[in-house]
Amino acid sequence: MAVFDLGAARPGRGWQRAIGAWARLVRAARARREMAVLAQLSEGELKDIGLRPDDVANALAQPYGSDPTHYLADLVRERRRLARCGRF
Repeated sequence: MAVFDLGAARPGRGWQRAIGAWARLVRAARARREMAVLAQLSEGELKDIGLRPDDVANALAQPYGSDPTHYLADLVRERRRLARCGRF
């Protein structure tokens, strides 16, 4: 006979995870809408903020659940770090 310890289960954790996943999807969708603004900028305007047109395209090619603005922020941070070291 199997014995189940129902006291160890946390009721509500499933809902918290579902709400957290939903919130992440909503944030990612909002970030993708903001990416449309970046996609309309000229090459010079993108260069002013440390980006190139292909960077925006690569960010939008990230999996849907991910936030493309995080990809761009990481890319710009890395380029700035390399520029300080004289490698970019």
